[in-house]
Amino acid sequence: MIILLSIILFIVFSLPMLYWRINGGELFSPIMITGFLHIITIIPYLILLNFDNSILGELVLNKINNVDITVAKYVALQSIAYIFTIMGIYSKFANTISVKLPRFKVKITKKMYRTAFIVSFCIGFFGFVYMIQTSGGFNYLLSNIERRSSILSGNGYIGSITQLMTFSVILLAYSKGIFNTRFKNFFILLSILIVVIIESMTGARKDSVYLIFFVFLVLHYGYKEFKKIPKKSIIVVVLVVFYAIIMPLIRSEGGIEKYNNHPSLLIEDSIESASNSLNGISYVRHYMLIINEFNISNIWLGKSYLDLLYAPLPSSIYEHKPPIDDGVYLRTIAGGSTVIPPTPFKEMFPSSWPIESFGAMYMNFWFIGITLGMYLLGFIYKVAYNYMKVSGYSYFSILLYGHILLNFQLSNLRIVQALTFVFILFTFSLIFFGMKKEEIRQP
Repeated sequence: MIILLSIILFIVFSLPMLYWRINGGELFSPIMITGFLHIITIIPYLILLNFDNSILGELVLNKINNVDITVAKYVALQSIAYIFTIMGIYSKFANTISVKLPRFKVKITKKMYRTAFIVSFCIGFFGFVYMIQTSGGFNYLLSNIERRSSILSGNGYIGSITQLMTFSVILLAYSKGIFNTRFKNFFILLSILIVVIIESMTGARKDSVYLIFFVFLVLHYGYKEFKKIPKKSIIVVVLVVFYAIIMPLIRSEGGIEKYNNHPSLLIEDSIESASNSLNGISYVRHYMLIINEFNISNIWLGKSYLDLLYAPLPSSIYEHKPPIDDGVYLRTIAGGSTVIPPTPFKEMFPSSWPIESFGAMYMNFWFIGITLGMYLLGFIYKVAYNYMKVSGYSYFSILLYGHILLNFQLSNLRIVQALTFVFILFTFSLIFFGMKKEEIRQP
């Protein structure tokens, strides 16, 4: 049954992409990227679930009485959610909004590029070093890599500064469209490798995957449009998938020592743990738990969004501060507790199961939330896409579009992350490129 549902959902995700490409649509549009992300994060998980429902985990299985029925409900809701997302992407009103947003003009020289690259990389690197030192040191982090989230907690703002390393590498790739040199590709690859290694030292993998995506994005819009998927990118995708699989193994308890002494075990364990790694990139089990636990009688009616009012307050000042990450509520519910916003973070499970737009809308507003929320999300994607085009594919607009498309969701965590990203990106562009507001002439 689940296999059949997977096929239906695959068709729902694929048809808009197929229609878009047949009509000459380009590769990195919201429809293509959204569809691709839905396919790779949902379909493989459902197929595997058909053969082994243990991937849901004991916490979820203890709460769901009938897995097949819950999957059927999820597939129906996910199909509706995706259709409304596509409707939002096709909204004509999004065009009206995007042309009225403030645009920025900048004239960038080679010297400005070099200065921005060197200074931002150094600031990001020293921010990374400071974050590691204030968290107990590099050796302490490596020895306790399985607890990296709790060790690095409280360094959110410093962690944001480390994004400057990512900005610098993306800028280097973007500069190919302004001035290209013989060894530019080599320096881009070297810079990517260095930043991936640095970011991987914390046991994280998401930032590295995002970096590679952004490099392709700025090359597509800032240098040369990819008419079709480059063959070399397939190799990159394979490497990224392998990287995503091995990182959880390395950051497991004793993982570094184990694979340092026996490197061959890394390949064997990667094959065995590939299914478990899906839980790191797919939130299907989160959504199934939400559908199982929430109904019209116990939805939050927007209460979780009130937690955003406390986001600027340090927990050291307000000890009853609720979590910025609303996924903490879901993980606490999975553990058997009943919680509703606002609940102090210290009273809940100190970990998170991200809920994204689908989960946040359903937990707060039930079915109507799914329809309106996902339409709004698609609308925001379209606004960001059009804004990039009317801005002349500037560095600022491409990165803004990429972040919105890849990471923005209507959950508290993603909203805060998006606001932080935009602030850092705007500050970066203002300081290094003297970005100024462009006067928009009305017809």
